[in-house]
Amino acid sequence: MNCELFFVMRKVTPMIKSSYFVLFAAIGLLLMTSSCANHLKMIERGQYDKAFYRSLDRMEGKKNKREKFVAHAEDAFQRANARDFEILQNLRWETDERSMREILYRIDLINKRQERVRSFLPMTDRSGYTAHFEFLDTRKWEEEASGNLFALWMEEGERLLEVAREGEKYAAREA
Repeated sequence: MNCELFFVMRKVTPMIKSSYFVLFAAIGLLLMTSSCANHLKMIERGQYDKAFYRSLDRMEGKKNKREKFVAHAEDAFQRANARDFEILQNLRWETDERSMREILYRIDLINKRQERVRSFLPMTDRSGYTAHFEFLDTRKWEEEASGNLFALWMEEGERLLEVAREGEKYAAREA
């Protein structure tokens, strides 16, 4: 019985090895094709920040920058800033905490994007085209949103203190 099992396993083992090889080859091929993301497709999908940062990463440290990376970085930068500025315009009159946090988040995205591109300026490609980046001044927005958020927190703290004075211990801890 033991001898028969040995011969059966001897015939099955090459099949298992070949199926593992096919499996690993398929996974490797899938990873290789999916990891090569096209900057233009990212821009078309609305992934402006991802396309922008990837383009900058591809150009970093290179004197002769490729035309497509410069063009994609410029396009993605402008589209991302336009999208974030439109969101800021829509949230401008909102006074709830969630909106204030969203405003501060969008301002942070804009500032990080602008700081990252500053080290590449002037960005000129191989053919001599110089990319134009329009920077937004977000200080006014940031001060306004921070002040509004602080005022909201102060109001909530004062309300919780009033409830705590009435004997509610949980409100006292929250305040």
